[in-house]
Amino acid sequence: MGNSVLDYNVFGRRAGKFAAEYVKAAALGTLSLEHITTYENEIKKAKIKTDRVAPVLLPFYTSDEVRKRQLTAHYEGTLR
Repeated sequence: MGNSVLDYNVFGRRAGKFAAEYVKAAALGTLSLEHITTYENEIKKAKIKTDRVAPVLLPFYTSDEVRKRQLTAHYEGTLR
């Protein structure tokens, strides 16, 4: 481990500090949840039946195949 521990401690701290400074200075636009309404209207327009229960803050756009790879990579490590 040696130098690697030092590297991620030093550079992780620097990255965190600079990220915090950037966020403090960032100007946000008007925040809304309009994307949810748009998503629900598209679902209704396409006549797609779903068993979802509101509220949905971040609509789920990924396919089953992508979701399977994401879960496998998350819980079992990268697929090779």
